[in-house]
Amino acid sequence: MDIVDMKSFLMNTITKVDEELKNNKIWLDYFNGYADDIFKTKEIKEELSKSFRKYKPFTYHTIINDLKNDVNCLHVDVRYLGQNVAKITVNQGKVVKISTKEYESKNKTYFGCEIKLDKATWTGEDAREFRNFFRKFDNKSEEYKKKVRQNIQNSNKEHEIQDLLFSEFIKESSKNKLLCGIQPVTFADYFFAMKTPLKASLKEIVLAANNGASGGGIDILARTSGGKLTVIEVKDENNNKEPIEKVLSQATAYATSMIYLLRNSANSDKWYKIFGYKRFLPKSPLTIRVCSAMPLKKDGSCEKFESFKLNYGNDILEYHWIYFEEQDGSLLKIDSDL
Repeated sequence: MDIVDMKSFLMNTITKVDEELKNNKIWLDYFNGYADDIFKTKEIKEELSKSFRKYKPFTYHTIINDLKNDVNCLHVDVRYLGQNVAKITVNQGKVVKISTKEYESKNKTYFGCEIKLDKATWTGEDAREFRNFFRKFDNKSEEYKKKVRQNIQNSNKEHEIQDLLFSEFIKESSKNKLLCGIQPVTFADYFFAMKTPLKASLKEIVLAANNGASGGGIDILARTSGGKLTVIEVKDENNNKEPIEKVLSQATAYATSMIYLLRNSANSDKWYKIFGYKRFLPKSPLTIRVCSAMPLKKDGSCEKFESFKLNYGNDILEYHWIYFEEQDGSLLKIDSDL
């Protein structure tokens, strides 16, 4: 698709999303409530976050739904190779518990882990055994882990790629960082999974927030050079089934919903600060970057384009790309126009 057709295609996405968001604004009430709950508990949850040690090789994530619930508790998803393997809960008394109930089947299937935890103390023997299992697993041969990754890939490879990119982007020093000028949006020092009111697939975009934040999540919400909020849609493949214009269309849908939220929410300033900004939301035109993140094709090629901008009301969507090379669970290089 040439650049003129791509712009037209993406403008149609913006128009479609705008219509969906305006047709049933009950979703906005839910998100206003989320902002209230998240904002007023931010300091509490940041303090709770300091009460336990984050061990490798896990990564730690928190999502809107969990942040809204239990004002005085912190809930954290524990991931390995991008897969949820446990959930940590920290209560008001800073007692840290870990449970595997929701993930035991996949833990066994993917990793051969049969350890079951039910609100086990994070510093206790059972939790220590669980951590040691994955630490030893992480030290297994690359050939063995390659077979495991292939098994996961048949189910959901994208989560592993997201985790690899998260771990790369979160680096504060530019030394050995594959892509500088980017930091993921975090909450209480955890990767922040921002849900949206939309379900945006390659085939359709529909409103899905009548019962709260039940829409799709932004793969990576980040701030890039100049402090611009950036919506990144991650794919684990680069083929004709998922051409770049459709990947960008998904990211466009989520970015458009973010602009709509920031411009129409009664809690727009709170959301802006939740996203990591210290100032109030500016009244001047807001620029949100929209970015695809895809692997190079098998022949090493990729479809790059010169960055362009599209208007959504008085605000701007600015388009970019990321291409990466991944092998055996490691990122070898990243190329981007961000």
